[in-house]
Amino acid sequence: MEHSTTPLINIHTHTIPNSDEITILNVFPNENIGVWLPANLYFSTGIHPWHLGQWKSLEERLTNLACNPRVIAVGECGLDTQASSPMEQQEEVFCQHIALSEEYKKPLIIHCVKAFNELIGIHKKMKPKMPWIIHGFNASAEIAKKCLDMGMMLSFGMFLLNEKSKATNIAKDIPTSVVFLETDESKTTISDIYNRFSAIKSIPMETLKAEIAKNFNNCFKSCSF
Repeated sequence: MEHSTTPLINIHTHTIPNSDEITILNVFPNENIGVWLPANLYFSTGIHPWHLGQWKSLEERLTNLACNPRVIAVGECGLDTQASSPMEQQEEVFCQHIALSEEYKKPLIIHCVKAFNELIGIHKKMKPKMPWIIHGFNASAEIAKKCLDMGMMLSFGMFLLNEKSKATNIAKDIPTSVVFLETDESKTTISDIYNRFSAIKSIPMETLKAEIAKNFNNCFKSCSF
C-alpha cells in the first residue's frame, strides 16, 4: 500500500521541531534567523501583548524581520485582558501588526484572551485582506461563529486534550476547511494534536492531513508544497 506524503503542519510553536513536519516557529524580533535552515521550517514574528514594554525598542527590528522571506506570518500579536498593558496600547500595537501583515502580504497569527469584541471591532474597522488565524482557540461556539463569519481561521492545540474544554466542545462542529493545529509552548507533539482532532471529528487521519495542507496552501501561497 502506498503511504501518503502529506506532512503534518504545526501552525504555531515556540519549540524547534525534531521531525519533518511543516512548522511555523514563533520568534521575537530581537532573535536571529539562521541562513542554513531546513526547507520545512518557517517563522512568524511579533510582539505578544504581555511584552509591550519592549515595543518601542523592537518596533524597527520587527519591521525589518517581517520582510524576511522565511518569515511567512506576522505575530503572534493581539489582545489580552489579563495582560498588564492598557487595552488602548494593546490595540494601537495590534493595529501596527495588522499594517505590517497587509504591507508584506503575510497572514496574521493572533493571541486573543477575553477580548474578542475588541478584536472583531478592529477587524470591521480595518477590513484586512490577509488571513487572520486565532491561535490556541478555546472560546464559545458563539464567538467561533463570529470569527468565522468575519473570515478568520481557528487554530486548535492543547485545549483539545481536555475533554471538558470549550475547544473540544466546538471542534466537532467546526468545518476542517477553516482549521489549523498547533503545539504552542507545550511538549505535546503535533501528531498527538492531529490524532485527537481526528478522533473528535471522526474523520480519517489522511483526510485531516490533506484538508489542513489545503488550508496552509490557501493561506501561505508562497509556501505551497
